Amino acid sequence: MLRAKPRLLRFNLSVLSATYVLIVLHNLKSRNMCSLIGVWIMSSYLYLYDCKEARRSNARRVAFTKELYGYTYTWKTKSGIKEKRKLGLLDECVGSEAVADSAILVPEDSRVLFESLFSIYKDILSLRVYEIVKEI
Repeated sequence: MLRAKPRLLRFNLSVLSATYVLIVLHNLKSRNMCSLIGVWIMSSYLYLYDCKEARRSNARRVAFTKELYGYTYTWKTKSGIKEKRKLGLLDECVGSEAVADSAILVPEDSRVLFESLFSIYKDILSLRVYEIVKEI
C-alpha cells in the first residue's frame, strides 16, 4: 500500500476524506504500475478536489473541467461535420492522470502547472494535496 502524508499539516481530515484517500491509494496499488514507473521515481502529489459551489457557479465549474480534462468541439462545413479535440492539462502533462473521481495523480515536475490552475479556481474548489513519497 502507498503511504501518503498530508502536505499541509494544519488540515484536520474528516473520516470521510481520510477514507476516500485510502480508497484512491488502494486503487493505485491494484493497477498495473508499469505505466506509472516514471512517476514513482520521484515523489508524486495526489490532488483531491471538490466543487463546493457547483450549483451557483456552473459556468466556472465547466470552465475548470474543460481546462483540466480537455474537450471536443465540432463544426459544420460543406464537406461534412469536422471534429477537433482541445487538450486539457492532464493530457499535456506527461505522467499525470485522473485516478478516481475528483482525484488526480501528478508527478513532481508538473506540480506548478496544477497549482496555478487550482489557484485560479480556488473560489469554487476545496482542495487537499498529499505528497506520495514511496511505495511500501
